[in-house]
Amino acid sequence: WERAGYPANEVYAKLPKYEIFTKFSNYVVDSALFYNTNFFSTPMYGHLEEKILANVSEEKATYPRFDSYDKRLKINNLFKDIDYEGGFSMYGAQFRGSGDVENKAFLFFKKDNQIFITASSMRFLIRKDRINAERAAIIIKWEEDSIYHPSVQFKYTHKNRELTFIRVNEDISKSPFYDSYHKIDIYCETMNWRMDEPKIDLEMVKSSSSESEALFESANYYSDFSYTKLQGIDKEHPLRLVKNYSLKYKSRKFYLSDFTKYVGKAPEQVEAMVIRLAYMGFIIYDDYKQEITVKTKLDDYLNARDKKIDYDVLQFHSVISALPNATINLLNFDMKIRGVVRVFLSDSQNVYIYPYDQELTLMKNRDFIFDGRVHAGLFDFYAKKCFFQYDNFKIKMPMIDSLRFAVYDKTKEKDMYGNYPTVNIKSVIEGLTGEILIDNPYNKSGLKPFHDYPIFNSTSESYVYYDKKNIQKGVYKRDKFYYRLEPFTIDSLDNTTTEGILFKGYLASAGIFPDINEPLVVMPDFSLGFVKETPPSGYSAYGGKGTYISKINLSNQGLKGSGTIKYLTSTAYSDDFTFFPDSTNAKVKEYQIKEQKAKVEYPLVNAQDVNIHWQPYKDIMRITQISKPIELYTEKASLKGGLVLQPTGLTGAGLMEFSDAEIDSK
Repeated sequence: WERAGYPANEVYAKLPKYEIFTKFSNYVVDSALFYNTNFFSTPMYGHLEEKILANVSEEKATYPRFDSYDKRLKINNLFKDIDYEGGFSMYGAQFRGSGDVENKAFLFFKKDNQIFITASSMRFLIRKDRINAERAAIIIKWEEDSIYHPSVQFKYTHKNRELTFIRVNEDISKSPFYDSYHKIDIYCETMNWRMDEPKIDLEMVKSSSSESEALFESANYYSDFSYTKLQGIDKEHPLRLVKNYSLKYKSRKFYLSDFTKYVGKAPEQVEAMVIRLAYMGFIIYDDYKQEITVKTKLDDYLNARDKKIDYDVLQFHSVISALPNATINLLNFDMKIRGVVRVFLSDSQNVYIYPYDQELTLMKNRDFIFDGRVHAGLFDFYAKKCFFQYDNFKIKMPMIDSLRFAVYDKTKEKDMYGNYPTVNIKSVIEGLTGEILIDNPYNKSGLKPFHDYPIFNSTSESYVYYDKKNIQKGVYKRDKFYYRLEPFTIDSLDNTTTEGILFKGYLASAGIFPDINEPLVVMPDFSLGFVKETPPSGYSAYGGKGTYISKINLSNQGLKGSGTIKYLTSTAYSDDFTFFPDSTNAKVKEYQIKEQKAKVEYPLVNAQDVNIHWQPYKDIMRITQISKPIELYTEKASLKGGLVLQPTGLTGAGLMEFSDAEIDSK
């Protein structure tokens, strides 16, 4: 092998007795004894071929050629952390790992001194700086599970110790990566692993394209549309053909030739159909052996079609630029998927998610974590650290920033489908912890009508605040004015009635009143609030500065009242009190100050149609005439202007009339 750049005493072959016909430029020898001291301490027997070629450089030399008879030769540390097992071929300067249909060649890639990835092929092209294979089956092992593909382009570059698997768009290479750990089928172009890094990147082949697209599909995914599309114009569905053949001959593995006879079509038509089924993940097809292996997915798909088993609609469609579509963390095998705009969890129950930053992390058996918006029927949850549990079919949400929802507006006309239009509730529930039960865990497909689902269980207290600028200019600050909700449950999130929405708890009103225990309901202005009747004795107002009796109304209009306020010796009757944390305003129908003859004297005052502005913590109530004068001293005097009531006395300003006199004073 000197002309291929190897010293004569390192790589050479010994030939038995032979004859060479010199009229030809080549010869073939069986049972040559081959030596390669770089890899093997002992020689091996095999097939030798030599050919005369002119003007061939060492690097481009492809002769002499040797193929070992033994296909189970082992080379440890072919490169660092890479072992080889298979046949040995030397084609000029090229070392080739070789195998046959029954005995393929193997490469074993180690991580932490354990075999992590196994690649098998009929031929590996092995050079000093890289390894290539046009077609290789790969297995990435993790615990008792794996990621498998029957036929990818295989590349290893020694300079950066990078391993690349490429799904090419032809034949069975189009098949997805089968991931039994996450229980998904992966439709991405490449997987890249730099052996010194604890991650595998999944993305498209590097190109000038600005976007990379990938699909991650649940192993139990089913779609009526996809099923019908797969049949096309065929008389019998291809999945049924494979299933019936498998049952008839009681085997999950069979050869293409036998199946072709059963189908009764041209071999090329049947093979095209088989390759298509392999691409969709229903079978595994070994085109070297022309052997078909039926996957469980095929049975599940047909049973889902026949409504014999449950199925799901779980897919993660990733479209992104600049970053990989997904990355597998080799510390725990969690898969971060990027570029996911929306994920449907149940189309029958109308539950789907919008991940923040379009990212989520997929874990074992399709469990995943994410931050984002969860839409369930009429309800939207904005949450962090959400945990979707596939088997239990629920979402645990330990940090719900806010809950918003809609109700049916029965004041409007129904649409053509007999439904009332929806309107968004203007209040927001904040600071929740809870979980959504999407559907019965054995009814992910929604085949059976479980009308109570989806169900939301709140597991801790939560709050409604009234500090928006459009609510009395934001005077109700959330640190002191809030409604605290007890843990609650809402079922039928997709068709909850307005009347059925009720949240128990209490209102902390910044000291306006004692805490008020009254359930929150949907108010006419489509905010959350309540209407509460005080006890006959009323509520203490502003820490005992006064007393309020009758109806209290909470909504996005603010804290309102229709009733009576008593302050010092005064009584105000109004249908429209507005209570603020530091004051009360009202347009008062009737106002009275009782006469008091004591250390602090108050005259008798009667008024109608006045405004009051009460500042209890400053001990001031201002009474201002609107239309009618204010009557004083048993109607012996009247005031066009206003009064100021305080514990120190009653003062006023304006024009006072009595007998035949007028007094105008500030």
